[in-house]
Amino acid sequence: MKKFYKLLTLILTVVLCSSIFLFVTGCGNNTGNSSGSGNGNDNPTINRIDPYAVTAQNVFENGFYILADFETYGETLNALCISSLGRMTMVEEHVTRGKKALKIDIDGTENWEGRVNPCLEFITNGQYFQKMDFTDCDYLLIDIYNPTQNNINMGFAINTSSRAQETIVLVPGVNNVRINLDGKYTEQLELVKTFDFIFDRGELHEEKEVVYMDNFRAHKIA
Repeated sequence: MKKFYKLLTLILTVVLCSSIFLFVTGCGNNTGNSSGSGNGNDNPTINRIDPYAVTAQNVFENGFYILADFETYGETLNALCISSLGRMTMVEEHVTRGKKALKIDIDGTENWEGRVNPCLEFITNGQYFQKMDFTDCDYLLIDIYNPTQNNINMGFAINTSSRAQETIVLVPGVNNVRINLDGKYTEQLELVKTFDFIFDRGELHEEKEVVYMDNFRAHKIA
């Protein structure tokens, strides 16, 4: 009987030691793979979304390709400030689609005098929207709000033309800008790299130029 109790005690001791070892080892592994801040030599795994790794969505809605809607940082990456355009901010004012619009504080400086005017380029082959052949579209629409008391002249061109091919006058308040793509733009529609909006330099005006843009879209021919 004594031998039986000794054998049972030995077995229980081995099982208990094994359990303690597995528990400690498991805790160590969990600590090493934790997504928390960790201490010492911990190497936590933190999942972050790279704003530049945005999958193109090419939203098509009610007969329109939505080129830019400015709802996320990824969509705004398709717009480039050229020649000291100014500051771009996603805001919840003057929204016509979704929950946000793009506010542009036009801030061209004297350092750019003699060069091309400040320009906003919409890249057609960017992270958010990818389409370069617009032969199936007949016009563009973009909603622009002018909060100033003055008219703002805005030029439009395709493929980073050094000179605007037409000038659009933005009156104070709401502007639903329509740009026909036939005629002067026909030869460029097979390979559109950028749609360009060109502004005067800010220091040419007593009042700073500001515009809000939203829902930039291209109408598909029925």
